[in-house]
Amino acid sequence: MDKKLDSAPCGYIVFTKDGHIKEVNETMCTMLSVTKIQLHKKHLHDIISKASRIYFQTYFTPLLMMHEEVKEMYLTFVTPDNVELPTLVNAYLKEEEIVCAVLQMKVRDEYEQEILVEKKNAERIMQETDKAYKQLQGLLQEFEKKRKELTLLNGELEQLSITDSLTGLYNRRYIESRLEDFLEEARNNRVPFGVLMIDIDHFKVVNDRFGHQAGDEVLKELAGVLSSGVRSDDVIGRLGGEEFLILLGSAGKEEAVETGERLCRLAADKVWKSPAVTISVGVSVYEKGDSKLDLLEKADKALYKSKAEGRNRSTCQGVL
Repeated sequence: MDKKLDSAPCGYIVFTKDGHIKEVNETMCTMLSVTKIQLHKKHLHDIISKASRIYFQTYFTPLLMMHEEVKEMYLTFVTPDNVELPTLVNAYLKEEEIVCAVLQMKVRDEYEQEILVEKKNAERIMQETDKAYKQLQGLLQEFEKKRKELTLLNGELEQLSITDSLTGLYNRRYIESRLEDFLEEARNNRVPFGVLMIDIDHFKVVNDRFGHQAGDEVLKELAGVLSSGVRSDDVIGRLGGEEFLILLGSAGKEEAVETGERLCRLAADKVWKSPAVTISVGVSVYEKGDSKLDLLEKADKALYKSKAEGRNRSTCQGVL
């Protein structure tokens, strides 16, 4: 697990669709007063209240299966000493796993209570002497500090839900949602865009020869290569494994093809700190009537063509 995610200011928990826990961060363990080993392979029902079990089965899970995400749902976790911890949960479906960010409501409630108390004090102090006015300024500064802290916590929670923890790029759920946005813009305003599907050549060999830790380093380095080879407003995400997807806004076929070829050159010419790799790229460009599935399938077929013709190259739809 990424160190930043492990020590994030909110809990992080991953479990299977049937509720068995696969991964948690240290913050979650601290909240529950347990270790990661104690939670490993336990069922979620073992650490939530009876009322939350019913809520989880009858509302939380069906809603998640329907929309692939839920936001600001309340669940009550229970420590081994039977201490109940009210929490606010954001969750999304990632392939066969459910990923949750958990914010302990105690923290949020404390901030809100402090804000309310300080606001009332401010109203009273405004009617007092010049000395009280100075005290008011201090209280207002503290109020603003608490508000910013609360906003920051909510922002970090949102960022965790859309980010791939290993590479720092966007995750699959987010980039696919952005693809829908690009499609709507193209249909309504006739704005062209390109889709680049990228795969690392012989990545299994890297893992088998150098180990999975080296493979992770390759993924992180490649994320930097891809980011350096596109515009700041293009959208880059990791689909999973060694596959990446890039959305090129306002890009026609020529620009999309040039970008794919440039990324191949950047990877091939790079001086790698981790084991050196090359990439293969499949390019598709929006055409009238295309759906999300159409664009992904065309990019995937182009990628397959790049692999079949020797790898370390970019292939565009229509040139198959």
